[in-house]
Amino acid sequence: MKRGFVRPIGSRTIDVTTCLSVLPWDVWRVISNEQALSRLGSNQFTISTKVGMPGKIIEEELDYHFTWELETIESKEPTNLKLAVIGNPWHHRPDVVDSIIEFDIGETINLKLCGFDLFHIGDAQYIAASTWAWSSMSNLMSNLGVKKNINLYGKRGFMVWTTISATPDQVRHMMLTAEESVKWLADVVVIEPRLTGDFLLKWQRPWGEIFIHGTLTTFEPNQIILTARENPFANNITFSIDFRLEQIKSSTKVIVKIDGFDIEPWATPLMFAISEFIQISLTSLSLLCSSNN
Repeated sequence: MKRGFVRPIGSRTIDVTTCLSVLPWDVWRVISNEQALSRLGSNQFTISTKVGMPGKIIEEELDYHFTWELETIESKEPTNLKLAVIGNPWHHRPDVVDSIIEFDIGETINLKLCGFDLFHIGDAQYIAASTWAWSSMSNLMSNLGVKKNINLYGKRGFMVWTTISATPDQVRHMMLTAEESVKWLADVVVIEPRLTGDFLLKWQRPWGEIFIHGTLTTFEPNQIILTARENPFANNITFSIDFRLEQIKSSTKVIVKIDGFDIEPWATPLMFAISEFIQISLTSLSLLCSSNN
C-alpha cells in the first residue's frame, strides 16, 4: 500500500501589546461603547460584548480596504472579548482554521488576530491587518489619555501542525537527540535536553544563514519551549519556538508555534523563510518516523 503525506497546516498571528497602567474596566468601557470605538480610526467599528451578537469592521484606505463581519463568541467582562470573523476570510482552509480577533485585558492590553494563511497569497490582507491592529491600539491609547505610543509593541508569529505515525515518546526522542533532530529540524542542531539547557539551531542556504541560540525554558513531557537569548528578527521582543505533542491513538499531533517576528513589513520575508523551514521539517520528521515503523 502506497503511503502519502499531507503538507502541514498552519496559520499566522498578529499581536499588539501595550503596558498602560489603567484599570481593565477603563479599557472595557471603550471597546464596549460604539461611540468610543468609532474614535479608534476605522470607517466603521461595531462589536458587541454579548455572545452571539454581530459586529462589523470596515476599513478603507488608499492602499487597501476590507470588511470583516463579526460574531462575539466569548465575553469575560472586563478581561477578555473574543470575536470570530465570519467566513474565515484569512485562510484557504476555513474548515480547520478559525479567524479570530481577541482583546485580552490584564496587566497588559493585547489585541490579537489569529488565523491568517501561511502562504504568500495572504500577504496584502496580512499586512493591512497588521497596520489596522497597530493603529487601533495606538488610537486606544490616545482615547485613554496617552498621547504617544509609549510601551506599544507589535509582533507576529505562526503555528504549524501535522499528525505523525509515531508515539509522543518517539517524537520527543527525535526532537531531543541532536543526531536525530539534525536529520529533519535544521542543518546544525545542538541541544541539551533539560530545563535551562542550551540549544543552537542553524539553517544554511545559498543566500545566507539563520542562527538561533538560547535555552530550554519549558521542558515537559508534552511541551518543550526554546527561547532565544537574542531575537534575530526584532528588537525588544522575545523569540521562542514552542513544540507541543498531543497523542491521538497510536499517532502524535505535533504543533510548532513560533513567536517574535517584527510587525513591520520588512520582517515578512524572514518569517516566510522560517515558516517554510518548519513545514519542510515536519514533513521530513513524518517521513523519518514512517520509515522507522
